[in-house]
Amino acid sequence: MIFIIRSISYPQKLWWVGIANFPGRVGSNCDDHDILPRCIYAYKKIRDDIKQIENEFADAMFILGRRISEGRSAEEAFIHTSETMKGSKIGEAFADIAKNLSSMRTTLHGAIFNEEYGAFKDIYSDRVHTIMKLLTRSVHRSHEAAGMAIIKIADHLKELQDVEKISEGRYMMLLLLWGQLPSFLLPLLQV
Repeated sequence: MIFIIRSISYPQKLWWVGIANFPGRVGSNCDDHDILPRCIYAYKKIRDDIKQIENEFADAMFILGRRISEGRSAEEAFIHTSETMKGSKIGEAFADIAKNLSSMRTTLHGAIFNEEYGAFKDIYSDRVHTIMKLLTRSVHRSHEAAGMAIIKIADHLKELQDVEKISEGRYMMLLLLWGQLPSFLLPLLQV
């Protein structure tokens, strides 16, 4: 049995998830009540991975922007950023970009987005992909301008993350109030 899951942040990419991809029982003897939690687990894992990468991305872009604005090459900037962000998923992706640039002698766009060997082939965030496409277009014009633009984007990403946290908190407060509303209105309606 195969399930198709569409990612919220990257709807162009379909995920197929079979029973064999999950820990636990494997085979055709699984009941329907076993399958649904496993699909939800896979979907949540994908969503959590996207959130983690997006949270790490703003810091990585700030470091990358500083190196590029100093006039360093893109390869050197990605190497430095990957070493600084060691242990994070975005650091691994930046290390792959540097490896692709140095060993495969490909373009920056190919090192990042190529479907076969691109470092971002397994990163499914629209936000990250869009910003990296802007980076590949701007680096060819001027290193200083590209570096400053990347730093500004990193600042905007941090501000956007703060706004998302605030709106999530307000949404949770709204849900809490809606849950308590019937207990408040019920005595008024009985009068």
